[in-house]
Amino acid sequence: MKKKDLWRLLTLLVVAATVSIGFTACGGDDEEKNEAYWNPEMGYGGGGSSSTGGGTGNTGGGSSDDPQGGGGGNEQPSDEPSTPEPIITDRIDGYQFVDLGLSVKWSTGEPAGYYQYGNPTANSFFSSDYDLPNYEIGGQYGYDPATTNMSPAWRMPTRAEMQELVDRCDWYLFTSGAERYFRVVGPSGEQLTLPCYGAYTLGLGGSLLYENYQCWLLTSTLDDSGNPRPYILKARYTNDTSAPDVQVTTNEALRLSGIPIRGVSTSQPDIIEQ
Repeated sequence: MKKKDLWRLLTLLVVAATVSIGFTACGGDDEEKNEAYWNPEMGYGGGGSSSTGGGTGNTGGGSSDDPQGGGGGNEQPSDEPSTPEPIITDRIDGYQFVDLGLSVKWSTGEPAGYYQYGNPTANSFFSSDYDLPNYEIGGQYGYDPATTNMSPAWRMPTRAEMQELVDRCDWYLFTSGAERYFRVVGPSGEQLTLPCYGAYTLGLGGSLLYENYQCWLLTSTLDDSGNPRPYILKARYTNDTSAPDVQVTTNEALRLSGIPIRGVSTSQPDIIEQ
């Protein structure tokens, strides 16, 4: 063989060897590459791909929802139930109240009936002031009708708390059929309804006066007279065009008078745990 032909043969052998090595390093042809990379159960991944590494599913080492990989596997939802928020009610010890935005919360209707000062039994009257306490009984069980008939969380309002109801609230007279009542709207925008129930001004043996014309409410505060009188709320209807006359006074009030009351409370509302 001529020298020139020998060099040509060697050159062809070198080129063939180089192509064979490059083909092997690239992993074979496209068909073999797809067979190694696709797994019918796991999706793309199998033996690892050039974009995701050696993980499973569509993500390599991450979760199935993370195309970037690098996670710690699929996250499982927590089996622990969430704790429901407690329900704050509009009741204190079971009795409904309204929060007018004042220093105390007001009962919406309890306790019902007419009460003498220091006598917690509704519509049952002593004949004389001397049978009733001449000291203040606010919050005392057995004397304060609200505390006795509702719960220790409730009591009669003081003179100052009643005056706050007059001074800081708007008063409106309403009529429902033949009945008149006052609607008291507080700074919070909430409202309290006070019917015109009148009062037994002379207690036992006396008649019910001012029914459907005046709203009386008893306080726990006594004046400093020799025979103490209780302060009361007196809201009076005059006529359909005039504003109501509302004041806190001892006028006409005696300890033996039978007067409606409303309980007040500074306690927190009842909470229902779910």
